[in-house]
Amino acid sequence: MNNYILSLGSNLGNRGSNIINALEFLSSIGKIIKRTSIYETKPIGMENTENFYNMAIEFETECNPLELLKKIKEYEKSQGRVIEKSHMRPRIIDIDILLNENNVIKEKNLIIPHKEIKNRYFIVYLLNELSGLIYIPDYDKYSKDLMKIFSAHEKNQIERRIEINNFKE
Repeated sequence: MNNYILSLGSNLGNRGSNIINALEFLSSIGKIIKRTSIYETKPIGMENTENFYNMAIEFETECNPLELLKKIKEYEKSQGRVIEKSHMRPRIIDIDILLNENNVIKEKNLIIPHKEIKNRYFIVYLLNELSGLIYIPDYDKYSKDLMKIFSAHEKNQIERRIEINNFKE
């Protein structure tokens, strides 16, 4: 089995349902070990768009990283996400592979640890909610240590915690 930390985000349509549907999809291809709360977060680098709902999960599956990425992209596309040119645009669902154990992967379409971890306070916040002792090999730091690099302004990315209890694990 392979262990991953994934982030999920949505800022189009029914954001809560989009997250719940993505969790159900992921449960069909592996096992959710642990999950964070869902938070409403401000979009970064995007103007005139809804806030995101974001969360992270610890996930276990038999898929290797490239197989998992393929399944995730197929799912996102099935939900209406236009994969091409989707960076910095609103999205129905976005599932990112943040970490795969202590592995460092640098492929054309897959970089693990995810290259934006250190630039996204809400991601580090979510990692800390899972466990402050999540090691991020590319930075040679634990998630609790990365929390210290963010300014007060960056910490304002998180608006509020969202209660969604419809997901059955």
